[in-house]
Amino acid sequence: IITAGTTVTATLPTASSIVGTAIGFLISGAGMITIAQGTGQQIRFGNQTTTSGATGTLTSTAQGDALVLICTTAASGSAGFWQELNSQGNWTVV
Repeated sequence: IITAGTTVTATLPTASSIVGTAIGFLISGAGMITIAQGTGQQIRFGNQTTTSGATGTLTSTAQGDALVLICTTAASGSAGFWQELNSQGNWTVV
C-alpha cells in the first residue's frame, strides 16, 4: 500500500522463478508509483507490453489506482514475465 505524497519506484523481484507468484500495489496517498523491471523482465498490461529490460515501466496516474501482477514465466536471475491479473485506474505503459 503506497501512502507516500511523492512518486515511489518499486522494482520487480529479480528472481521471479515461481510461476503464480503475485504482487499487488494500491495507491492510497497523494503520490504515484512507478513499477520498474530488471534485465529481461516485461509486464503485459491488457493488450500492451512494457519495453523489455530496465527501461520498461508501468506507472499509476491517480490516487486509488490498484494493480495485481502474477508471474507467468519461470526464470532464474532477473528474467521473467509478469501479467496484469487485475487493475483499477489508468496506468502508463512504457
